[in-house]
Amino acid sequence: MLGISKKTAIIFIIVAVVLLVLFFAFRGDKTTVISQSTVIEGDYTVPKGTTLVLENSAILEIGGGFDVEGNIVADGDLNIVALGSVNVSEDSEVVYGGNIQIVDSAKKLLRTEEEISKAFEEAGLVSEDSNSFGPFNKDNEGDLERVMNSKNQARDVGKSVIGSVFARTVKAQVSDSEVAISKNQFESENIFELKGKWIPAFGEKSEDADRRGGRIVYVNADSGKTRIVFRDFELKTWSGKDGKDDKYRKCKAVGENGEPGSRTIISAWQVIFEDGVVINLAGGGKGGDAETKNEEKNPKIINDCALAEAYGGDGGEPGNLKITSEEGIYVNGSLTINPGKGGNGGGAKALGSDSWEGEKGGDAKAYGGDGADNEAVLFVRGDVNMTFNGAYPNLVIGNIVAGNGGDASAIGGLGANGEKCEEDGFLGGDAVAYAGDGGIAVAPNNDLDKDIDNERGIYKGVYGGYGGDADSVGGDGGDGANRSSCPGGIGRGGDGGDGGDAESESGEGGLAVGISALALKGGDDGKEESAGGDGGDGGDGCFDSADGGLGGEGKGWGLPGEDGEYFPDCGTPVEKEDINVINEDTGNVPDDFSGISECSVPDSVINQAYPSDVYTKKESNKNGKRVLTFSRGACVSKTEASVRRGAEAFLPDLQEYCPNATVSDVSFSGMMQPCSFSITLD
Repeated sequence: MLGISKKTAIIFIIVAVVLLVLFFAFRGDKTTVISQSTVIEGDYTVPKGTTLVLENSAILEIGGGFDVEGNIVADGDLNIVALGSVNVSEDSEVVYGGNIQIVDSAKKLLRTEEEISKAFEEAGLVSEDSNSFGPFNKDNEGDLERVMNSKNQARDVGKSVIGSVFARTVKAQVSDSEVAISKNQFESENIFELKGKWIPAFGEKSEDADRRGGRIVYVNADSGKTRIVFRDFELKTWSGKDGKDDKYRKCKAVGENGEPGSRTIISAWQVIFEDGVVINLAGGGKGGDAETKNEEKNPKIINDCALAEAYGGDGGEPGNLKITSEEGIYVNGSLTINPGKGGNGGGAKALGSDSWEGEKGGDAKAYGGDGADNEAVLFVRGDVNMTFNGAYPNLVIGNIVAGNGGDASAIGGLGANGEKCEEDGFLGGDAVAYAGDGGIAVAPNNDLDKDIDNERGIYKGVYGGYGGDADSVGGDGGDGANRSSCPGGIGRGGDGGDGGDAESESGEGGLAVGISALALKGGDDGKEESAGGDGGDGGDGCFDSADGGLGGEGKGWGLPGEDGEYFPDCGTPVEKEDINVINEDTGNVPDDFSGISECSVPDSVINQAYPSDVYTKKESNKNGKRVLTFSRGACVSKTEASVRRGAEAFLPDLQEYCPNATVSDVSFSGMMQPCSFSITLD
């Protein structure tokens, strides 16, 4: 369940528990409800066909033995204090909505979040002073020498001890009868015999459970000589909480890291595993997704991100298991431990803002979260004893799966167009996308399989996480300003802005290490694509040709912008005194237009083609045809042919009104000298 609030999670858990209670009731089970902490003197039994419902994380303290033949449902934490022996039937179901605590003294209950956090942290650390089985820890190989010393000691008393890397196992010297420990071999004060199916409130699959139902399974019975025996027992635990998403609201978005999976802590004077024991450890939470301001997804905001940054959260590490004992730990029957999956990294998407006036496009940087490693090197110290089924140990470690890297996507913003006279287009935004790496999966490289010709491994499979995909697109550059933005339409065109560069790096697939596994597969690298932004077009102008912008760099380069069109005869503005000279020479005496064609062109069309602040216009009657003559005091063209091309450039606009309009006369005496051309309309 992704992105769920704590309040909503509690509601879901309560609903799930209510449905389970209704299910048991519909099945005919009688229900006993305890809604507040309760102390029971003497023994207490949950008969077959009965469901004990514990509400509000109530503490049930039993002065004698606790015998469960029916079922237990807890809407929150399951808190049991038993001063005598405990027996849970193999047909029982224990459904819990939070943490599990089963202890032999009320003083051992973890009552605050600080106490729970401390126990959680200690469950991932190697114990220094007791017989230990677990935790899974990447640093465990550093204790190999100490483990080997304990194995040498174990050999003296005829016990086989599997060390942190299972190296040089002495199983060949030990028989099953020498290793097997029955209940009768050691006297104990009490026995906690745990059987049945223990599952989170959301169902049998831990990954379907809400991500904050519980953090620990805590079974502590080490006050006296209490033995914990597991038989026909299956435990499923809560996955780590997903990191919160951070989307659509900020220019810098950061997804939270996923939380670690819940941890199981078992401690007693003696711990024994008989047949049919399966412990499913929790997976890590997914890293939160991150996405910067997005107007389509959140219309209430404006994307004004000159730099948009998105960081996906890293995946949470998988759950863990730690068993400690004063006398010893014995694996007499089949024990399967399924490590949880490493959490996947969160995705990241960054959107640079399309530029406002006078700005380059916003840059975008996106970094996917890394998948969590799953380095399941099992630490073992002291009297940890194991029987063998023929040539094979009774311990099986399930698949070790690391988390996948998060995807990353970055899109640069569009550069602004040039708006002012001769202004160049602005650069498109750059885009950088780095996807998250897949997590590393590690099982010990050990000598055990060499002893049995690699026919079967203690570890089933080791799978590295997949690398995330990366995609980046640079923003397009803006177009350069046209000459129309200049006074009188005279000015060079602005160059087009360059497209933004794009850089992508896919996540690396995680390694898979461990020759002891039946299957070994590293994660594939992610895919990567990058496309540079297109360059903006150059503006149309005078004097020279404006350049189109360059395409941005990327795996796929952006297209260059088109060069602007060059109008050689738009020239420079005519000074006022020059216009006066022309007017004095011509006298501006209007011709007689009687008897000529009525074909005419609107002044607005003429002024757009040949601006009045650049050219002096005179109308005349030549041989019964209307003639327009345009003059300027300082011509910027270099040749007479250039003057003619400039005159003909807008001829099609005039021909829409006078189809027979032609350029009839051209006068040119040199660059920056007076020049003119005539257009006969009919």
